[in-house]
Amino acid sequence: MSRRVLSALGGTLSLTLVLAACGGSDDSPDAGADPADFEGVELTMWHGVPYDPFMTLNREQLEQCAEDLGVTIAVEDFTADQLAQQVLQAGSAGDLPEILMVNSATIGELASSGFLADLSAFGLEPEGLDESTEQMGYRDGTLYGIATHVELAALEYRPDLFEEAGLEPPTTFEELREVAAELTTEDRYGIALPGDASGDAGSFFLLPFILSAGGDPADFSDPGTIAALQLYQDLVEDGSMSSEMVNWGWDFQDQFNGGLAAMTMNGPWAGSPQSQDYENAPREFAPTPVLDSSHEPRSGVTGNLWTVTTGHDDTVSAAAAAVLDCRIAPENQLEIAEVQYYLPAHQDAASDFSELDPVIAPFVDGIAGAYDQAAELDDDWRAVGTRLGSAIDYVVVEGMSPEEALERAAGE
Repeated sequence: MSRRVLSALGGTLSLTLVLAACGGSDDSPDAGADPADFEGVELTMWHGVPYDPFMTLNREQLEQCAEDLGVTIAVEDFTADQLAQQVLQAGSAGDLPEILMVNSATIGELASSGFLADLSAFGLEPEGLDESTEQMGYRDGTLYGIATHVELAALEYRPDLFEEAGLEPPTTFEELREVAAELTTEDRYGIALPGDASGDAGSFFLLPFILSAGGDPADFSDPGTIAALQLYQDLVEDGSMSSEMVNWGWDFQDQFNGGLAAMTMNGPWAGSPQSQDYENAPREFAPTPVLDSSHEPRSGVTGNLWTVTTGHDDTVSAAAAAVLDCRIAPENQLEIAEVQYYLPAHQDAASDFSELDPVIAPFVDGIAGAYDQAAELDDDWRAVGTRLGSAIDYVVVEGMSPEEALERAAGE
C-alpha cells in the first residue's frame, strides 16, 4: 500500500504556502472557564487524514471525549490539500474550527498568523514525549500544539533474500554498498530510493543518511551532507540502484513492493498488516546505516499536532482544550497505532506498540534524539529540502561530484 494511504503527513507544503496569504488575531483565550459550563457547547474538529480506519476511530474517540465532557463535536475529514484551502478561507473569515490537527511543518505559519491559542493557558503541557517530539509544538517558547503520532525513517529490507544470501542488515554506508551489490540481479536492484526534486520524498529519505553521517542538513558544505550524496552516487555507479530514481517521488515504494528492489527506506506505515500482504515483498526494518562506527543512526522526524484555534469565547475554547486533552491520551494513541500504524508520540504508548508488534521497534528506538527539521529550520526547511532534491539530481544525472552538486544547489 502506498505512503499516500498509510502516512498522515502528506501535502503539508500547500498549507504552509497558503498561510502566508492571511493573518489572524493573537488573542489566546483565558483558561478560567468552569467545566460545569461546557454543557451545550458545540465544537468542530478538522484534519487532513481522510483514510480509514483512522477517520472512523478518530471520530469515535472524539465523540466519546465530548460525551464525557457534556459537549458535542462534529468531525470533518479533508484531504491535505483541501484542509489547506479550508484553513485559509476560515482563517481569513475568522471562522476556524475550534480544534485542528495539523502537520508539525505548519505550526510556525499558523502561529504567526494568529490562528493558534497557547495551550499552556489551559494548563496543557506535552507529557511523556521525547524531547525531539515535545519541541514540535513550540514556537518562540509558546506551546501551540501537542503531537499524537510521529513519522521517521528506517531501512526496509527483504528478510527472505537476506536469509537466502546469508546476509545481515547493513550498519554502515560501506556495508550498504556491499550488500546492495550482492543482492542486485538482472531483474532486481539492491536498493531503491526516491530522488524526484519536485517533491519532498527525496529530501525526507536523504535526511537520515545525512544525519547518520553526522551532517547538518542546512550546511551544504558539511562533510556528512557530502558523504550522504556520495553514497547515492556510489550506489547508482555500482549498478545497485537505478538512475531512474530521480523520477521517483513517493511512488518509489512500488519498486520494493513489486519485488524490484531488495532494500529501501520507509516509515512505520510500511509495517502495517496491509503492507505485509504484498506477496513479493515480505519486510523487516533496521536502523539507518551510519557513515562509520563513530556515528549513531539518526532520522528526521515529523508529526501531527493537535491545536486549539483562536477567535472563540473562553468557555468554548476551554471545552475544546479539554476535548483535545482527552483525545491525545496515550491509550487513544495506541489504539490508533494498532490499526493504522501511526507511531505514537507518547513514549509509553510507543513502547507498548513496539511490544505488540516488534517489527516497528527500529522506528520507536529512533524517536529519541531525532531531528525535527520543522523546528530546527522552520520556514527554511522547504527551501533546504528542495535544494537537497536538486543535489540528488545533479550527482545522479549530471555526474557532478557531491561537492559541486551541493554548491550549485545551495545557490539556487
